[in-house]
Amino acid sequence: MNDKFYSTSLDTLAKILTAFTISISVFVTYNSIINLMYYSTNLFSENLLHLFIIVVMVAFFAFCFLFAPKGYRVTDNKLIILRRGKNKSYQLEEIEKIITPTKSEMRNTIRTFGVGGFFGYFGKFSNKKYGKLTFYISQRKNYIIAFLKSGEKIVLSPDDLLLVNSLSLETA
Repeated sequence: MNDKFYSTSLDTLAKILTAFTISISVFVTYNSIINLMYYSTNLFSENLLHLFIIVVMVAFFAFCFLFAPKGYRVTDNKLIILRRGKNKSYQLEEIEKIITPTKSEMRNTIRTFGVGGFFGYFGKFSNKKYGKLTFYISQRKNYIIAFLKSGEKIVLSPDDLLLVNSLSLETA
């Protein structure tokens, strides 16, 4: 069985955004907990607001933590995006072609429904040149776009671009 692992690391911006977002989230959640415990009034709406803030912050943190890409694995027949939560896999036979776009080609990319730096960059994005893309990256370099037969385009960013060779060999 041919099984290769490719790591992916957070870039500096993602590290800064992650640290900043965690700090703000902890501060806001802590203040809501303190307000509920010590300064709680009999106003149901105020208490409900603090509970809502706590739940949303914890859910947001958990979602991003669980679904951020941690690496990629190429087996004999699958590309697996490794995440702390449920992994995402694609059949290699579904990959039509692989390209490595330049940084300037990826510059005009906007987030349409995704995470832009908190534990990585993942979700739905749109690019002027390539159209709709699904990101599974943690750094803004070493871009790889896999064009699937279904029309979907997935973007990967391994630490080592040898992933291109593995995907090209397996899909050929």
